[in-house]
Amino acid sequence: MTKETQMGRHYNDFLNSGLSRKHYCEKHSINLSTFKYWHGKLESKPKSSFVSVEIPSKIQAVTFKALLEIEYPNGVKIKSICDFEIIRKLISLV
Repeated sequence: MTKETQMGRHYNDFLNSGLSRKHYCEKHSINLSTFKYWHGKLESKPKSSFVSVEIPSKIQAVTFKALLEIEYPNGVKIKSICDFEIIRKLISLV
């Protein structure tokens, strides 16, 4: 497990704990300065809003369509109506 992953878990646990940073660090034997460093680093890191989508490998003869919307961090949005077969093929290319 990388240090970033480990501190990311601590950071999420801290947010849900209701404890102050000082008390959380004491409870988990973490240096407060180190935790403050990672807190700042993780706060400024852009959050990914991608979600996992599972598409069946075999789709019935009926065509299923979905609105596909991609929004980039700079605010650009791409919207399109796609059928699942096209989406499945695009995902398989990755």
